[in-house]
Amino acid sequence: MSSPAKRTAMVGRHLSGSAAAGASAASSSSAPAPTGPNDAVVVASTSYGLRSLKLNRPKALNALNRAMMELMKPKLEAWERSDDCNVVLLKSEGRAFCAGGDVVDLVNAAREEATRSDSVDFFQLEYTLDRWLARMRTPVVAFADGITRASTTYRRV
Repeated sequence: MSSPAKRTAMVGRHLSGSAAAGASAASSSSAPAPTGPNDAVVVASTSYGLRSLKLNRPKALNALNRAMMELMKPKLEAWERSDDCNVVLLKSEGRAFCAGGDVVDLVNAAREEATRSDSVDFFQLEYTLDRWLARMRTPVVAFADGITRASTTYRRV
């Protein structure tokens, strides 16, 4: 069996295994939003054994910012510990999956002496998230349609 076929079969087993075991009914939740539920920069949802994270900054081509990563990491950690999570799906809103780090935020932070270290902190947070995703035991599937940055995370997924 080819590698892609093995992965497809594994995802299918994970999805059907949880549903057959009587997993809870589908539910959905959103990360805290600045002004309303439609403004959440990351939307998390649950359906049987499937856990989904949707990047939701389409006007910024879903470029990762600190707020997004700080919402994603605890969700991924909780899902990794959960026996009910069989597969994690990464997807996005709009014409880009993820255009990489938000360079506008980085440039603005680097301009001022007082916030210059925020740029270094940003990369540390981003690479910690990349490493976490790459090392998860739970299968991670990304629908990387459209503009996609070739980060370590997304090449391994």
